[in-house]
Amino acid sequence: MKAFAAGDRTTLRNLLAPGVMASFDTAIAARESEGRTESVEFLHSPRADLEKADVVGGGDLARLTVRFLAEFRSRSKGPEGEAVDDRRTAELWTFERNLKSRDPNWTLVHVDAAEA
Repeated sequence: MKAFAAGDRTTLRNLLAPGVMASFDTAIAARESEGRTESVEFLHSPRADLEKADVVGGGDLARLTVRFLAEFRSRSKGPEGEAVDDRRTAELWTFERNLKSRDPNWTLVHVDAAEA
């Protein structure tokens, strides 16, 4: 969330599947074209609960769906000034990892809104 708010495409590319990265990049570019910046700070530690775990693709691919609940403060700055917004969000993030890979990182492949 912080890398997205900061527009840190380098960090995001290492963590996101191409389709998710394209979506995030579109939102970052729109924000940049409007001359806005954004930062976030968590008001409490986010809660993460495992919703689902599967092994697919002939047993080579692990897929986890995690429900995140977070309360955060978003600060936006643009030509019109600064805005501060406290928000609560619930999202389902789906991660994948090739079990035969030496790379220990999981890739975010899908994000959905969820009910808290």
